[in-house]
This record gives sequence, structure tokens and C-alpha cells, in this order.
Amino acid sequence: AVNLTRHEALDLFPSWSPDGKQIVFASDRDGAMNLHVMDADGGGDEALTPPDRHVIHPRWHPDGKRLAYCTTDDLDPPRKNASEIQEIDLATREIRVLVTGGINTYPAYSPDGKRLALRKFVDGDVNSEVFVADADGRNLTNISRNPAFDGWPMWSPDGKRIAFASN
Repeated sequence: AVNLTRHEALDLFPSWSPDGKQIVFASDRDGAMNLHVMDADGGGDEALTPPDRHVIHPRWHPDGKRLAYCTTDDLDPPRKNASEIQEIDLATREIRVLVTGGINTYPAYSPDGKRLALRKFVDGDVNSEVFVADADGRNLTNISRNPAFDGWPMWSPDGKRIAFASN
């Protein structure tokens, strides 16, 4: 194990770039949780999102040119607050909202980049479900439809299945 960030701040939720050359992660080193990207050897650390964004759970798009993440749902724990799935274009730093309305977390692009899986709360903060949408956030569909607490989706390498945790 090698410490790549070498910083006193909280550095969380690392995600490898598709080419394996970079790692994106959330960090509170700038006062609020925001995204940083660094080279795989720990060099070249650069902030991606504005320091007042409060964002977590970054995931690379398969093309390596953009990232999905969510605004934090834990601004006043243990109470949950509304959160959005957003996307940042790495070349322009343009941020756009993909999914809004309620508590939306843990985005994950499909291997072909055409779809997005995420965790979305229904019934307040007592039931979490796995949803799938087009990569632009449209056509949001609940695929777990269960009263259990479902979430943390990840696509299979072939994009045919989604693994998720549930109680």
C-alpha cells in the first residue's frame, strides 16, 4: 500500500480513469468536499470542482473525458438532504445536472457510456432504490423496486447486469 495523497484532509471515493493514468477522488482540503484528479503515481494533484460544491462519489465516463458525481447528501448528518447527479466535462470544466429531485447518489456509467445507474431515495430517506437512466439523465427507471434498502450500483464489464448492495 502506498499513500498517494499525503495530505491531512479527508481523501475519499477514489476512481481510476479508464486508461489507468489518473485517479479522481473527493477531498475536503479546500474547505468543503470537492473533486480532485491526480496522476496514478500521486503527482499532478488538481482541483476539478469549485470548493463550495460539496461533491462525492466520482465515476469516470468510459471515454475518460468527463466524470459523474453527486452533490453530498450528508450536509447535516444523520439527516439526509437533497442531492443531484452532476457531470463535469474535464476539458471545459462545464458542469451540468443529470438527475435532480430528491436524494440521488452513487452514479455509475455503463461500460459503453450510454447509460447511468444510481441510487435514489424514495419514501423520504427510508427506502433507497437502484435506478437506471440514459447517460444524460433522461428516462429514469427504478430497476430494484423493493422495500429493502438498495444501492451502490456497479455495472458488469459487459454492461448486461448491475450488481448492488441490499439489506
